[in-house]
Amino acid sequence: IPGLVECLGDDDAEVRLLAVSLLDEAGRRAELAVPALIQAVADPDRLIRVAAAHCIGKFGQLAADAIPHLLSWLQDNHEYVRLVAAITILQLDLTKRDELMPMILAAQGSENPVVRSMAEEFIAEQ
Repeated sequence: IPGLVECLGDDDAEVRLLAVSLLDEAGRRAELAVPALIQAVADPDRLIRVAAAHCIGKFGQLAADAIPHLLSWLQDNHEYVRLVAAITILQLDLTKRDELMPMILAAQGSENPVVRSMAEEFIAEQ
């Protein structure tokens, strides 16, 4: 885990993305990486930001410091990014449920099958 955390600061975006992916696969064992993953939510590369957001959702309140970064994503032009933000914020802070669930419920009707599937999967898990 410490080596992967170090890779999150690499100059090469592919190395950073691979590190996030491997930390995601490590699951809760990657708890030591939460501060670095929160920083990765602000990475200049969109793929890394989204992968990091997906990864930190499993850490609940331990990753709540990522919420300020994620709130701005709710206004993103890309429907997928907005949905990732809404789902991740809810995984980190359930008090936002009334505010964000309508967005997730609406995503079930998306023309984008990935967005639709992600929304349906999240709702089914609730």
